[in-house]
Amino acid sequence: MAVSLQSRVEAYRQSWNSRQLDRLLSHWVDDGLDYSDYLTQQIHMDKGAAKKVFGGMLSLCGDIDMVSRNLSGTTNSAVWEADINFTCLADFPGSPFKKGDRAKTVGVSLIEWNSEGKIFKQSDYYCWSNSQ
Repeated sequence: MAVSLQSRVEAYRQSWNSRQLDRLLSHWVDDGLDYSDYLTQQIHMDKGAAKKVFGGMLSLCGDIDMVSRNLSGTTNSAVWEADINFTCLADFPGSPFKKGDRAKTVGVSLIEWNSEGKIFKQSDYYCWSNSQ
């Protein structure tokens, strides 16, 4: 059964919304991951570094609601525009948001998958938004 770009991104989106780090990690290659998150200025992370960064980040976020805005590309390469809404479980470093605030980022992810359906490269270009 062929996997569509939409189903691939939807599974990934649901993993983010679940806040389950192991579920999120299952989408990434074990060796050779190149993940850059420009909001946090964490560039060219391997899987171990990404696990540490996003594990910490997920511990600060409750009620995550990642909303797809636009998606284009092929089965193996995507340009994905999304909003990420969440409740801050503690003051969020590097953001204008404090514990209890409903926070929002808006941006785009450039994602590439290998032939096994694992993400080997992702670059996130997000910024904080004051609008809900």
